[in-house]
Amino acid sequence: VSTCDELKDQLRSRPDDLFITLVQATDKCEAGPMGESQAWDATGPQAMVEKAALDDAFGAMAGAGGRPNVTFLSFTSDGGAAAGALATRLEVGVFPSVLFIRDARVALRHEGLFGAAETLADGAMFFAAPPGGYPGLQEIETAEEAIAFRDTPTSDVLKVVVILDKTHHASVKTFPALVRLADVLQGKAAFARVVHTYTPESDAALKELHVIYVPKLLIYNARTGEEVLRTVSPSPYDLQGLVMNAYEQVTGEPLDAETVAALSS
Repeated sequence: VSTCDELKDQLRSRPDDLFITLVQATDKCEAGPMGESQAWDATGPQAMVEKAALDDAFGAMAGAGGRPNVTFLSFTSDGGAAAGALATRLEVGVFPSVLFIRDARVALRHEGLFGAAETLADGAMFFAAPPGGYPGLQEIETAEEAIAFRDTPTSDVLKVVVILDKTHHASVKTFPALVRLADVLQGKAAFARVVHTYTPESDAALKELHVIYVPKLLIYNARTGEEVLRTVSPSPYDLQGLVMNAYEQVTGEPLDAETVAALSS
């Protein structure tokens, strides 16, 4: 896209889509949101390598397919009036930026080249689950689903609920670790994600789980329903350790070596 009208046409023609948008400029390359103090030479060797990696990641993701209701948009500002109007419409002042747009609003934005490729990958995983979802991970959207997940006894050892915020960078960064844990620990722990979307349904789910502030991590004994842990949702690095500790607390034994190795691979 190159103009506000083209952007509007895209959003109107696909109202249910997630728009993963890469915004760049021909004459700017900034490391982060500090603006001019972080400006790089857009043609310098460091910037060229980083920009090429971001372009390759975006192109590979767009070309791979397999993501229903996802549209990839690219906008490169040439400094002209039309480009300036579109950058203003997107509230972009740092180039490059990665935007995740849903319902005609920016749900998440990453400003600057540093970490942009990682946010692109993490955000796509967070906002655009593959058909059928992620193995071992349930999505909770209502209070009824929260009650059923929490209160129905299972043969698992643990039930793990992670409440995340769609506008919170730390939530997005934590999600790949959650997906990994849910996959590897199938049969040992059941996992669920609640995304706080600020809707009545989302608010009701949080109220049922007695959660006011997000992100949050809740761990239950799957057989008794007893709450084992309630804490601020940890970093990706701490999440695995907290789940492993809770498993040992409930069973009296650590996870087996094979599972630990799988988590570490």
